[in-house]
This record gives sequence, C-alpha cells and structure tokens, in this order.
Amino acid sequence: MIELENVTAGYGGGPVLHDVSLSFPDGEITAILGPNGCGKSTLLKIAAGLLYPRSGQVRIGGTVLPTFKPKLLAQQVAYLPQSRPVPDLDVEQLVLHGRFPYLKYPHRPGPTDREIAGRAMRSVGVDALASRLLSTLSGGELQKAYIAMALAQDTPHVLLDEPTTYLDIDHQLEVMRLCAAMRDAGKAVVLVLHDLPLAFRFADRLLLMRSGAPVFSGSPAKLARSGALEDVFHVRAHPVPFPDGTTHYLFLETQ
Repeated sequence: MIELENVTAGYGGGPVLHDVSLSFPDGEITAILGPNGCGKSTLLKIAAGLLYPRSGQVRIGGTVLPTFKPKLLAQQVAYLPQSRPVPDLDVEQLVLHGRFPYLKYPHRPGPTDREIAGRAMRSVGVDALASRLLSTLSGGELQKAYIAMALAQDTPHVLLDEPTTYLDIDHQLEVMRLCAAMRDAGKAVVLVLHDLPLAFRFADRLLLMRSGAPVFSGSPAKLARSGALEDVFHVRAHPVPFPDGTTHYLFLETQ
C-alpha cells in the first residue's frame, strides 16, 4: 500500500498539491480523474517517490520516504510516465531493463531474469516481437512492451500515467485488462485516466481531483451518485445494467 499523509508538493513555483491525505491499497485499481492541470501527474510522481513533498509524509509498504535507496525503491514501485522515449533497443532488451533493480555486478541479466522477462512478454502478448526494434512498433505494441517491462520489474505497486492515450479501442481494452490481471495478482495499480467509461468499467476506486486536491474517493457507483462529476466535469453518469450482471455507464452533459 502507498499512503500519503498531509502532502503538499510542487515544483519551482507554488504548490500543485495541497494537504493531500489518501492511500492506494494493494489488490485494487485506483483511477485518478480530473481536469488538465489539477495535479494528477504530480500526485503519481509523489506516490512513486520521484518527487518529494514540501510537507507531509509518503509511506510505501509502511516505510517512510525517502528512506529507500533508489535500487530498493525500484523494487517497490514501477512507474511509467505519460511520455516515454523510444530508445534504440529491441523489445526483449527493453523488458530486461525491468530486472535492473535486482542485478548485481557486473549487472548482466542471468537465466532467471530472462525467464521472468519472457514470462512478462508472453503475458502481454509481445513475445513474438522480442527481436523487433522499438522504433518499428505500433503505438499499442510499444505500450504493451513498456507494460511488460513494468511486469518484469515485479513490484507490488504499479503506477501508469495515461496508459491508454492515443491508443485505439482494442488496445485500450487490452491495456486495461492487463491492469486488471496485475490487480488480481495482488498489486496496487494506480492509473491516471481521461477516459471516464474505461475508468468506471475497470477501476475499483476512483479518485477525482480538482485544483490540487481530491474532491471524491470511492467506488464508481458512489461517484455516479455523489454529484461530484457534475461539479468537476459537468456530466452525469447514468448506470446501464447488462444481462451478465455488470453495470456500464453512459455520460451525459448537464449544461
């Protein structure tokens, strides 16, 4: 579990997050929602230990940051930012980068690391692309390769900043199903999302932010009833029950 207690944080100017207290539990998908500039990505960096708060405290697995050394932190949290480079590597080499926090001198992956990387590639369906250069992949293939790297990192916490942006609907659903599989394996999965239907369908908990602070945290059903979506996005979520027992949501403007 990742916990934030009274966290205020920012960059060179004024604070972006204001006195935030919340947690990201193990075995759940938490989707962070909110308008542009409300602090979603900053919150994710704080939770990943990449940005230290100006005040307050962050705990990862009960240990207070910045107690972790970088290598140990990388064994606790896998973080994929929204914008990522496309290095001159093939897929297998990229995925093996997820094993670096566990390597000892001379920092060369061994048979166990290659086995874990191979399992990660198979689980996301990029094993057939192992020898392909990243520059030759489609957007969806590249996204899955990076998620395979996060899986190979084998951390209890996985933080993804807008993992479905620019992907077609097939790949969006595939990425979200991979996130659900990580959740089912007991990991704390935290996503920044702009797609409300995907968030309501796959997340166990929704965190709605505005102006650097949470305004709602709870289940999709509770958010739909709360009125908070109307306040922040000017839309209302209408539940639509399906014959298989699931509930999907239709979003309509309120203004």
